[in-house]
Amino acid sequence: VERPDLDVIFCAAEASRFCCWVQAVGLATGTNSVYGESNFKRFCDAHQPIFVDNEFRKYDHTKHRKAVERFKPKYATVRDYMTVGQCEQAGIEYYSLPQVLEFAKDLSDYCENVIVIPKDPKVLNDIPQEYIMGYSVPTMYGGTLFSPTLLKGRRVHLLGGSFSKQYKAYMSLQQEVVSLDANQASKLAFKGQVLGMLGKTIPVSSVLHSREFFTSLHYVKRGIYMFALMLSLMSYAQYFKGEYQGKEKEAKQVPVDTKSFFDPEEED
Repeated sequence: VERPDLDVIFCAAEASRFCCWVQAVGLATGTNSVYGESNFKRFCDAHQPIFVDNEFRKYDHTKHRKAVERFKPKYATVRDYMTVGQCEQAGIEYYSLPQVLEFAKDLSDYCENVIVIPKDPKVLNDIPQEYIMGYSVPTMYGGTLFSPTLLKGRRVHLLGGSFSKQYKAYMSLQQEVVSLDANQASKLAFKGQVLGMLGKTIPVSSVLHSREFFTSLHYVKRGIYMFALMLSLMSYAQYFKGEYQGKEKEAKQVPVDTKSFFDPEEED
């Protein structure tokens, strides 16, 4: 994939600490409205987040709007639209589609693109073209349980998920995808792991052949996280944006078999 126009966004609590690093490898940063002001103020003036997500399980529109108004991002989500049954199963409050679209309209004054996330394929034709469709890549935490191909013809944002599943979703839509966010790099980094070729994870210690060094001191463990994070973010830049020359041809030949697409993965 070589899409310099594609916005690939690192969205995690740690994004505010490493915003300059993220930008250095050609990616953008995102945040979540639940992180709060103490987290928000860590972003440097030159690298403000271009994406503001929300916590759909505890959606607070007033708080979310305040964060969107603060950053005036290129993209912002609203609460996922879920059926009554889906909300009951998740143990969360139900919002009708008109309510969700009213939330979207309310945010439109503060961001360039509002992302509406439908979890029910029956409402796809009821969502105005002005909004980007959000596709939540299936994980243990949740996700959209219909095929991403149903969103063909619309602008799409891919939300989270493991690299491999997100890549498969991207390959099924390609040019329809205008942006995507990911935090797997952060989750792997906390484990001392790195995103390698074709989405495989490898221990960062194998990169430098010194496991003892990486498990000795507390401050060194922080360095492991930083080092692992940057290697994984570079993989995202390479695969989705074509940022680096000399990349292996295999990168363009990742299988798109969606047989196990909806199976949750532990690292999501």
